Amino acid sequence: MTKRSSNKNTNGATSTVSKGKIVERIAALMHDQSGVTVECNRRLPPVGGKGVKREIDVLLTANVAGYQVQMAIECKNEATAIGSPMIDAFVGKLQYVGIPPQQGIYISASGYTVGALERAKAAGMRTLTLRGLKDEHLLNSIADAFQSTIYLLLEVMNVTVTSEAPPANASDPIGLFGFYTENGKLAVLLPDLIWQMWYSGQLPDALGEHEVNLPLPSNLHQKVNGRVVETQALKATVRVIGLVVTLKGKTQEYTLVNAADEAIERVMTDVSFEAVESKLPVTAISSEDQLREYLSRPGAVQLTLDRMKLPRIVYGYLYWPPSERVMKRLKEHWHAFENGELSEPPIFTLQELEGTELRTAWDPIWEDHPAHQWMKEQTN
Repeated sequence: MTKRSSNKNTNGATSTVSKGKIVERIAALMHDQSGVTVECNRRLPPVGGKGVKREIDVLLTANVAGYQVQMAIECKNEATAIGSPMIDAFVGKLQYVGIPPQQGIYISASGYTVGALERAKAAGMRTLTLRGLKDEHLLNSIADAFQSTIYLLLEVMNVTVTSEAPPANASDPIGLFGFYTENGKLAVLLPDLIWQMWYSGQLPDALGEHEVNLPLPSNLHQKVNGRVVETQALKATVRVIGLVVTLKGKTQEYTLVNAADEAIERVMTDVSFEAVESKLPVTAISSEDQLREYLSRPGAVQLTLDRMKLPRIVYGYLYWPPSERVMKRLKEHWHAFENGELSEPPIFTLQELEGTELRTAWDPIWEDHPAHQWMKEQTN
């Protein structure tokens, strides 16, 4: 009759079988590397080919000079130290499936008796002790872990236009911010030039304020009050803000130590993050020094995934270039003002127009805006 092992014993404690599976997973992860095939619970036939297959906890297979080499790992997480009978059993299993004992590795989370170490040494087998497994749960933590993604947002603080024309008046709302083709068609707006440089990677992306010179658009001119003017220089002050989204988790460090001489053979840090159902908080960082301080929490593991530039910039009270969604809303409010439904022109904040989620920075650009055509040309 075949016995079946349960993951729970009568008093609710995790069985040694379940504990051993935890050690198997850690051992497999520690030996997973390029050029090596790692298999858990691989069943191998006997040398003669006939008979009952025996299970190897972790099997490593690699090619050396054109020859296949296999190493077998036995994993145990017992309540007491491993004794010599368990080493004998592993030696016998290896001989049964045709793997030399010298290519066997024994990993124990509870250590070894002196007799076990002597028996393993006589067989030429490596004995390792797994440290860091404080209880039966793989995700038991020793430190906090933080996984951060940094989104870079460029905000236009001010622009300076040097030209032969006087400042634009209220009857010319575009004024010095529009650039036209020879046939008088509006080709680009001044904030478009800043956005194009940001999108193309031509502006600094370090956190903080930057003074930048903008190249004059070729074959374009400006008009003020219907008169063509010469533009001599364009400058802008911009600020790069880091919007940090952080996921919190736990980390555990595991170490494989040679049981014979206490030499450290392998170290693995296992980090886990819980699934988040609600919105993640966003932290605004204004300088590189502030970012370094934020990411330097003592006693914690920090994982910075990437610095990702948002595809829009902030100009005034909206993401630039404006999106279809925002322009529709602005038009509705402006028409309401013109029809007397509002007592004064609508005034918005960035949060009121764009909301509090970063995903609106990826909204489609308004099709009637010159930047929409420029973007199409860049993606084709």
